[in-house]
Amino acid sequence: MNRIDSKDAVEQFLDKAKEILNDKNFDIKNNFSLKQVRERTGDDRNRTTMIELGFNVKDVIEEIKKLSVKDYKETVIDNMPGKKNPFYCFVKFIDIDQVYIKFKLSEVKGKQIFCVSFHFVDYPVADHEFPYKY
Repeated sequence: MNRIDSKDAVEQFLDKAKEILNDKNFDIKNNFSLKQVRERTGDDRNRTTMIELGFNVKDVIEEIKKLSVKDYKETVIDNMPGKKNPFYCFVKFIDIDQVYIKFKLSEVKGKQIFCVSFHFVDYPVADHEFPYKY
């Protein structure tokens, strides 16, 4: 299930994420999780995109830090049992390609970001699909 959150809600989410990523005690192993390959499906688009861009996990974190409300596309409800926090979805140009970035604040570990998507878009995203682009 998808929804469009208010501009304020998206800004608050980004502020919390950036607060975690910029914290002086931030530790990649404890505060950031990136699924490079999905175990159940074998989907390796995240890993492939990172290889094509020449990125490592630190580069992904830097791109998340640069996100703004203008990059926001939608919010997706987590369909896993017991999960309350939704995923926020963004699309951002990196070089000349659009990259889909989907992540949430973990409800399992405090101050952790759980990123499930960092890959080239499946289909080009048009400007009118960004609710706060302008």
